[in-house]
Amino acid sequence: MKLIWKILIALGIVVILLAGGFSIWAYTPAQPMPEANQAMQSNAMVTVSHVDGWVTFTPNEGQPSTGVILYPGGRVNYRAYAPLANHLAEEGYLVILVPMPFNLAVFGSNKANQVIAA
Repeated sequence: MKLIWKILIALGIVVILLAGGFSIWAYTPAQPMPEANQAMQSNAMVTVSHVDGWVTFTPNEGQPSTGVILYPGGRVNYRAYAPLANHLAEEGYLVILVPMPFNLAVFGSNKANQVIAA
C-alpha cells in the first residue's frame, strides 16, 4: 500500500512539473520586432483600437465592406502581425487581430465567433 502512495505522489509531482514547464514554454513566445510595436499605434490612415480583448485596425477613409480576422501562429506574439494588419487596413479592409490563450490558436479556435457576434 505504501508503494502505491509513493507512485501516486511521484506521478502528481511529474504532472505538476509538466504543467509548469508547458506554461513557461507557452507564455514565452518570440517577441515582435520594433516595427510591430510601431504598427500597433494609430496613424493618419489607420485607427488602432483595443476592444473586447482583441485589436481592431480600421481604415480612416471609407467604410470597409470586407473584414479579416487574423489568428497568430503557434507561440507567436499577436503583436507580430500588426504590420500586416496595418497594411491591410491601409488598403481598406477592417482587420481584427485576436490574441490566443497560451499563444496557441488551438486553445482559442472559436475566437472568431466572439468577434463576429460583437
